[in-house]
Amino acid sequence: MLLAEPVAVPPAPTMPPPLGVESAPTRSRWFRAPTANLWTAIILVAGSAALPWIASPSVRAIPSDIPVRFLYDVDAASGGVSLFWVVIGLATAILLGSISPATDWLRRMAGTVAMILPVLVMTQWLRYLDESGQSNRLWGFIGVGCFAIGAGGLLAMLSSSRE
Repeated sequence: MLLAEPVAVPPAPTMPPPLGVESAPTRSRWFRAPTANLWTAIILVAGSAALPWIASPSVRAIPSDIPVRFLYDVDAASGGVSLFWVVIGLATAILLGSISPATDWLRRMAGTVAMILPVLVMTQWLRYLDESGQSNRLWGFIGVGCFAIGAGGLLAMLSSSRE
């Protein structure tokens, strides 16, 4: 019985890379487009500036009607910087924090502040209602804007900026 000798298989020929063809461009690590969740967060936070934060049959207040001083002083006069500018600043910070990996901290911080801001407003409003002897039923006075900015802040804080 004759045994066949092993035959060496030649390696497959390698092709040189085509001339003039470069690899697909890689995405810049410095800037990127925000994800859909972050766009939703930005729209919710910015849109809450036009929605009522305090809504009742007798009072309807949007952020441009509420002074920033109201956050720490119930008897604040209606003047000075309004919450409108704070809300727009938060939406801008979320946008800037979502376009660069180096500024993820800014997006998370703005999301946290956007979640805390309506809580502060509603706490002060409840304090105002208690001092004035009106109804202390807070849930009847919370407007849709408080829920919108809270949801936008939560979404901005928890969303991943990676695609």
